[in-house]
Amino acid sequence: MNAGISGTFLKNYTIGGKVNNIFNEIYQTTAFYPLPKRNYSVYLNINF
Repeated sequence: MNAGISGTFLKNYTIGGKVNNIFNEIYQTTAFYPLPKRNYSVYLNINF
């Protein structure tokens, strides 16, 4: 389960964040290739 939020301010700036793997589950999409546990992402977009 993932969740994220973002907001725009001053018409040209968007800031946001995302949390991946909220429940901190251990899983593999292919054999012997484990994916990361809970991780975070933060971003800032500037349009001009």
